[in-house]
Amino acid sequence: MKTTARRWVVALWVLWACSGCARLEIPTAEQPAEVERTFASDMDTVWDAVLKVVELARGTIVTQDRASGLLVYSLSNGDAARPSYLNVYLRTSQQAGVTLVNVLVHTSASPQAVTSAVSADRAFFSKLESMLGAK
Repeated sequence: MKTTARRWVVALWVLWACSGCARLEIPTAEQPAEVERTFASDMDTVWDAVLKVVELARGTIVTQDRASGLLVYSLSNGDAARPSYLNVYLRTSQQAGVTLVNVLVHTSASPQAVTSAVSADRAFFSKLESMLGAK
């Protein structure tokens, strides 16, 4: 009986000790940067311009669904192990010919990564505005 109890204690201790060993790391930010801009263009035109901006930024598209207006891409920012992810949401406005673009940047919480993410966000909208013009 003592042997069985001892095995359970050892097994529980091993599980407790190893519980911190294998953790899934999801890119997060303490304060993700989120910005929304309005463009006086239809959804298809803005979507094509967003794809061009991603290409110019040398981003890697992770997810794209034109029907729902979602595009997620990553930027390495010089650190391939901890890329920044930009979630781009497009939706049509109630006004005809107007598209709303919302960008949410996810990155690691290091100061350099947050600065890079904010720069990526500004660069994204700067390029998009130069292609489309802001409303």
